[in-house]
Amino acid sequence: KRSPPEGAEATGAEEAAKAPGSPAEDNGYGSSSHSIDSPDSGCGGAWEPPATPRVRKEPALPEPASSPAADTLFPALAEAFQHLQDKERLKEREKEKHHVQLVMYRRLALLRWIHGLQQKVGEQQRRLQESFDTVLDNRKELIRCMQQG
Repeated sequence: KRSPPEGAEATGAEEAAKAPGSPAEDNGYGSSSHSIDSPDSGCGGAWEPPATPRVRKEPALPEPASSPAADTLFPALAEAFQHLQDKERLKEREKEKHHVQLVMYRRLALLRWIHGLQQKVGEQQRRLQESFDTVLDNRKELIRCMQQG
């Protein structure tokens, strides 16, 4: 049975029982406690569901541009909208960064696994060569004994 590469430790009991045989079978989350989308890894409040269902209201007619409420409301809305867009862009960048790190982890684990396999193959080739040398030595000795006898 093949074992997972170094550094690819499982965190849960069910993951430990079902460790991947190679890095290609690893889903990448075996060594991380939270995914980028988990509520525990984020900033908190954004994951809480709304207390009451949102009812979509028809947009009210805008107040005349000369009113003081409109002068303070629209810049505040624009700023809030810009803030939400910035948060979404940051979240997307974090997801991309997490994905790149995950790919790099998988590649490193695969390289380590391949290196381990190469070492095993090299050791087996050395043992095979030793066995072959022993067979040749025994054959030479047998031929020498038959010629003398």
